[in-house]
Amino acid sequence: MFDASLVFNGFIANKVAGPMVAMNPFTSIASSLANSVALWRTYDEFFGDIDEYEGVKLPGLAVNPGANFYSMTDQPILNLSDATNRKMWALPGGTANILKANGGAVVSGPAAQMTEIVSVALSMAPSL
Repeated sequence: MFDASLVFNGFIANKVAGPMVAMNPFTSIASSLANSVALWRTYDEFFGDIDEYEGVKLPGLAVNPGANFYSMTDQPILNLSDATNRKMWALPGGTANILKANGGAVVSGPAAQMTEIVSVALSMAPSL
C-alpha cells in the first residue's frame, strides 16, 4: 500500500488513455508548464469521470517538453508527412502507432536499444 506514486504513463499505456494525449507527436511546445496545464484540463474534461486508475485519486499530471524527432539527413521532420515518408524508430505505443496508422515504416523497441540502433545507422551513413 502506498500513499502516492509517480509513474511514467508510457509503462501503463495499455491501461490508460487520457494521459497518452501528451505523447502524440506534434502536440506540445517547449514549456513543461503549458503542456502540463493543457493535459490536466484535457484529462479533466474528457477523461475525469472515467476512473481509468480504478479508484486511485489522480491529483495531477505533469508533462516534460515534447520529444523531438531527429533526422540522419539534412531534411528536418516538421510534420506527419515528413515522419511517415521515412523509416523511423519510436518507443512502442502512441507515436509508433500513429506513424504506422498513417503509413509510416516504424521500428519499435525499448529506449535502451537506441544506442545500438543509432550506432549501426551512423556506421552505415556516408562520411559527414
